[in-house]
Amino acid sequence: IQISLLAFLEHLVSMHWYRNHNLTVLRQINLVQHLLVTLQRGDVEVPVLEKLVVLLGVILEDGFLASELEHVVRFVVMTFDPPELTPRHPIMRESMGKHVIVRNMLLEMLIDLQVTIKSEELLEQWHKIVSSKLITYFLDEAVPPTSMRWIMTLLGVCLTSSPTFSLKFRTSGGYQ
Repeated sequence: IQISLLAFLEHLVSMHWYRNHNLTVLRQINLVQHLLVTLQRGDVEVPVLEKLVVLLGVILEDGFLASELEHVVRFVVMTFDPPELTPRHPIMRESMGKHVIVRNMLLEMLIDLQVTIKSEELLEQWHKIVSSKLITYFLDEAVPPTSMRWIMTLLGVCLTSSPTFSLKFRTSGGYQ
């Protein structure tokens, strides 16, 4: 039932005739925030989580609204819970769990959205709101390899898509 409901919502925001109206109504009820709250729950099965992320991506792709992107970035950052360092274990990785699975799905979705951006102005806004925050926060040795793979992919996409991002990354000591 959950997957069917999410498929219906995805259809509402994908069909061309009433798409703008449907997105407006769904945004008025703060659907993005509701989807993020659902992604946070521990009792949601992975196939439902996948469908939630797909729906979230379809909504974000419409206009790349800064407020929605900021909510998603804050949520992704919130999923990182590094273990406390101890003298005996100076480097400890975050343990795998559903929160890491959700984070990785969201990172993949954000990368997929970023590569669709053709406007230089929109790409710069994207880097400011999304890429730079995620890369800065997740370049941490406690991040599990599965998440680090997505962060490094995001970094690579950013470096190749924007000379401005590449220059900022280099001047801030990013290659050291």
